[in-house]
Amino acid sequence: MNKRVHIVAEIPLEYWRGEEKPGVTYRNAEVDPEYTAELVFAIRSDDSDADPREQVMKDRPQVHVAGTPRALEAFGCYLIALARLETLDPDVHDHFEDVQNDDGGTIHLIVHRVGSTAEE
Repeated sequence: MNKRVHIVAEIPLEYWRGEEKPGVTYRNAEVDPEYTAELVFAIRSDDSDADPREQVMKDRPQVHVAGTPRALEAFGCYLIALARLETLDPDVHDHFEDVQNDDGGTIHLIVHRVGSTAEE
C-alpha cells in the first residue's frame, strides 16, 4: 500500500525586477529556467492500437513530459515563479525553443499564464 508523503520544501524563485505602470505591460519578467534542452515532450494517441501520428488529434491525445531531475526541478521552480509573479501584464508568456521532441528535433514550447495576480 502506498503512503502519501508530505514534505515542506523551500524553493528559490527568481524574477527580473522592473517597474510597471498602469497601461504599460512587461513580459518575460520571470527568470527562464536552466536545462530546458534536457526536457522531452511527446504527443501520442491515447488509443494504444492506433498509429500515433495519424490518430493523435482524432482522439484524446496523451502529452508526455520527461526530463532529467535538474531540468524538471528548474522547470517546476519556473512554473511556480510564473504563477506567483505580480504583474499587470494580461498575457504573461515565454518561449522555449530548445525543448526536445521525442520524435527527433526540437519543439517551440510556449508557456502562458492566464489571468493576473492583481485580480486575486
